[in-house]
Amino acid sequence: MRTTIGERVRTYRLRRGLTQARLAHMIGRSERWLIDVERGGVDPRLSDALALARVLSVAVDDLAGRPTPVDERAARPPPRPPAHPHRGGRLGLAYSSFLMSSTGNGRR
Repeated sequence: MRTTIGERVRTYRLRRGLTQARLAHMIGRSERWLIDVERGGVDPRLSDALALARVLSVAVDDLAGRPTPVDERAARPPPRPPAHPHRGGRLGLAYSSFLMSSTGNGRR
């Protein structure tokens, strides 16, 4: 059985130890609105879902009920930034200087 976005909001809210009034205040909505969301009477707008996800420290996909389990996403390594040791940054310049000096092509 699939859960609704409201049920997931409630679950994450309770895990964070927040009351409905506190969470509603943190995202700039009324407590009545949050109660309606949690009961399934209202679907939050994207801007509200983003605010809820931010405050609850979860991904919007988690609130929306993305079918991929969180464990699978967490098991994947994060993408690696492109390696450009010769471009910008102190480490890149120092590394470039080291390479140049060790090959005899640079200053010492």
